[in-house]
Amino acid sequence: MMNMGGKIATDLEIRKLKRLYKKGYSALEIAYNINRPISFVKKYIKKIENKK
Repeated sequence: MMNMGGKIATDLEIRKLKRLYKKGYSALEIAYNINRPISFVKKYIKKIENKK
């Protein structure tokens, strides 16, 4: 689990975010799908891209 601001992100949310990102979904679409703010999604996408 990761703490990104207020609510802790669950492993399920993180896995879903990664899966949707790899499929080419936009940050807005991912935020809608996992019911999180777009700022959370953008921060996590940056972390994914930095690992590459």
